[in-house]
Amino acid sequence: MCGDHYPDFADSLIDKCPGCGKGKFAQYDVCYGCYKLGKGAAKPEDWSESHWAPRDGETTRFYVYILKLEGGEFYVGQSRELKERMLEYQHGRVVSTRGRTPKLVYFETSTSRTKVLEIEREWKTVAKKNPREMRRWIVDFREHLNLLDFD
Repeated sequence: MCGDHYPDFADSLIDKCPGCGKGKFAQYDVCYGCYKLGKGAAKPEDWSESHWAPRDGETTRFYVYILKLEGGEFYVGQSRELKERMLEYQHGRVVSTRGRTPKLVYFETSTSRTKVLEIEREWKTVAKKNPREMRRWIVDFREHLNLLDFD
């Protein structure tokens, strides 16, 4: 493992592809090369709740969230551990957002992994095709937060 990727390997973010033996991101079943050859489900949109079940355990709350990146681009993701996942982003452990100063701007919860996967897929489409609509959601979310009274 090269020096650039060793920290991710040590943190179990990268492991060995069972199809070809090359490195792959741990969240995927196989590397991208094997996925293209039809050797497994590598993309999250191909996964069902049963894929996640062994790791989810007794979890009853799942998060789908939006990060705002440097330059105004949005990143959509989902997790069962929002605080933990945000720390990974902030410490540069997620390749897709590394060096882009990700900031959590919106999130929702659900009791079903399948539901957050559906929402994530929809939000990614909106982020790509109509980022202005996504900005409206975030503004509305912030306005609602201002209504909260914690006293």
